[in-house]
Amino acid sequence: MLSALRNRQVRGWIIQAAVLGIVVGLTASLILTARHNLTAQGISTGFGFLERTTGWPINFSLIEATDRSTYAWMMLAGLLNTLLVGVIGLAGASAIGITVGLARISTNAVLNMIGTVYVEIFRNVPLILQGFFWYALLTHLPSPRQAIPLAGFGFLSNRGLMLPAFDMGWLDLGLLMVGVVVAVFGAIRLQRAAVINPRWVWPGALAGLFGLFLVLLFTGHQPGDPLVTYPELKGLRFVGGFDIKPEFSALVIAISVFGGAYIGEI
Repeated sequence: MLSALRNRQVRGWIIQAAVLGIVVGLTASLILTARHNLTAQGISTGFGFLERTTGWPINFSLIEATDRSTYAWMMLAGLLNTLLVGVIGLAGASAIGITVGLARISTNAVLNMIGTVYVEIFRNVPLILQGFFWYALLTHLPSPRQAIPLAGFGFLSNRGLMLPAFDMGWLDLGLLMVGVVVAVFGAIRLQRAAVINPRWVWPGALAGLFGLFLVLLFTGHQPGDPLVTYPELKGLRFVGGFDIKPEFSALVIAISVFGGAYIGEI
């Protein structure tokens, strides 16, 4: 036994085991104490709260999230919103980054300067500050009664961006988004594998997406309802169409602009 303790490796194992035991013991003690105190005050623990109704809605969600929805459903709605913001922000950042990158390597002095100034400004401003800036800008737009018309098919106000909407359910929109992802990745793989003529890959993917859109539009359409609804001002707000909230727009713009600066620098 004494000879084993003289071994440095054995002593290291013993010390590590002792430290681990102390940490586990303290953690268990804290958990048990907290649970006892919560029980004494009549506060329940666990994940049962996920089945309770929230009492508050989400004003923008890919799935219906009302004040009667449970916490678990609200968490799913938040996750889907996060994924949507990420996908749109990634696409926007890529488009901005490629444009800025091409401007920076351009032989035109003006374009080169614009690209460099863009990168230096938006790369060094924290993302959260950019989000606050865009949100403040969007919420200070004109009210719905003085909304800015967009070529006769939409309106922009401090309540958000109002656009025409197709008569499709959220499930149909979700399936369409899945189809977009599958089409993009499938087209990229086909282009790399050179199975078919590369010139037909992207036109074929777009044709497939358009066909899927038509199928979902007519299968999800309610008889008697118009295929497309347009936003109309009634009273102090718009009805009909599709409403993109300022909070969502501010997040997407901030992520796109911030990410585009880093991509443009590369």
